[in-house]
Amino acid sequence: MYQNEEIISKVIETPDGEKDFQVRYIRDENVGIICTPTDKSYFLLDSADYWYDLIQEKYPPVMKCSCKNDRFNLVFDYMPREGTEDFREINITCSCTACKKLKRFPTIEIDYSPSIQLFEHPITFCKQPKIKYKTYSLMGYWSDDELVVMAEYFLEKGLFVYCWYWDSQNAKRCFKELSETELRSYLTGNRRYLAIYFSTETFDNIPTQIAYDGKGVAISQDIWRKNSIFMLRGLYMVVSRGIFYQMEFCSEYLDKEGNIVPKSASFCALVKDFQKFSKKLLKK
Repeated sequence: MYQNEEIISKVIETPDGEKDFQVRYIRDENVGIICTPTDKSYFLLDSADYWYDLIQEKYPPVMKCSCKNDRFNLVFDYMPREGTEDFREINITCSCTACKKLKRFPTIEIDYSPSIQLFEHPITFCKQPKIKYKTYSLMGYWSDDELVVMAEYFLEKGLFVYCWYWDSQNAKRCFKELSETELRSYLTGNRRYLAIYFSTETFDNIPTQIAYDGKGVAISQDIWRKNSIFMLRGLYMVVSRGIFYQMEFCSEYLDKEGNIVPKSASFCALVKDFQKFSKKLLKK
């Protein structure tokens, strides 16, 4: 148990003793991977939980110093949570191997326990850092009638419908399950939603991607990747064209080891059926 909050620093090196790394880092998510001169890759902290989902759209570039060097030494600074065996935050500092200039990443706040594994195993081996899996994105300038027909399709299949929306009166993000009447209202009248989810299971079974912050309910934008969900994103108004819609879903996902894992057979069948249905519906 830590008696006070004094920084504990750890110089990062691999089991082979390598300390110079190329770094690929997604700052907004505090997720990254490092590569050694012998071409071995390692996840930083718990990045394995998020890396593969985040790189599906864009693979992050190698970080470079202003001197153009792309190799860095890393130090992790751990701040203990007094009276516990956990850490409350971690700071990562990169030092250029050429000019020694420092780069610091945003503070990583730790809100779960136990967290000692982040200190004992600050990096974990990654066999395949760049893997793509099949995802689907259905998009276009759909009419209200088309939206309602699609919604009726999911309701007939027995899916649960949820809405993540902005409550302007209370200035916070909210989340609730929708009735059929409410769904029609949000699709054709209200339209003030951040996302609508058509799910084969209740959201009570997937709590890890739903959190709360100072502005209400926060939901991972990638919640549809590992779960059996069709996600209708919030609206985009395009001048002179109308309202742009986008629905995302997939029938497989990547686990922490980078293995492609199919979702349930029933959901995979639903994905194929919906693709056929939507192709006929939106065909002009």
